[in-house]
Amino acid sequence: MMPDNELSSSAVVSGFSFPVKQPGDLLVDWELAGVYLNDPSQGMLVKLWRVDAIVNKETGSVDVTVSAPGGVTPTEQTRVLFSGNDITEVDLAFDQNMNPFIAYMQAGQPKIYWYDPTASGMIHTNLPAGCYDLRCTLDEKRAINISNSDIILGYIRAGNFCIRMQRDRYLIEYVLRSGVGLNARLVSLAMNRGYRLQFRLRNYELN
Repeated sequence: MMPDNELSSSAVVSGFSFPVKQPGDLLVDWELAGVYLNDPSQGMLVKLWRVDAIVNKETGSVDVTVSAPGGVTPTEQTRVLFSGNDITEVDLAFDQNMNPFIAYMQAGQPKIYWYDPTASGMIHTNLPAGCYDLRCTLDEKRAINISNSDIILGYIRAGNFCIRMQRDRYLIEYVLRSGVGLNARLVSLAMNRGYRLQFRLRNYELN
């Protein structure tokens, strides 16, 4: 949860506690999460998960797959979550029930794949045109605060740094910082070692 949906008045910068995107990591991402898909019984700090967007040689489409040490279930090492043409970027998170959340770009259209409790299932949702550098994470993975946690979806749009949140069903856009510039890039978004949600921006126009 982000208090008042605002950035902190002073940055508390620290290293990330698990691998995060670097420039050029468009088709791969990592997230620290639970033991298995749909199994949060051991908490959200169990093992490092990975998403990959891989061209399927048989169909020519792109398979978006998740994998994790020890498997994604007791019987599956990897799982294809969905497939589609012209998927050019993916980012990974999990909700509190270990449902996967994928932010992705398809043919220039920003989208999310997520568990919608009102639909009782996984759905794809389009975001407004012009969103780019979609990054996502569960903002609090510790058991003591999991009830207040949110998946935070960050991105750049129209020269502004914006987020959407799970508790709003990703329907409301919050501008965290306006005027970051039309060349700004959001490289990564994750919890750092100081238990603060940390954003890494490049080509940022403001001091």
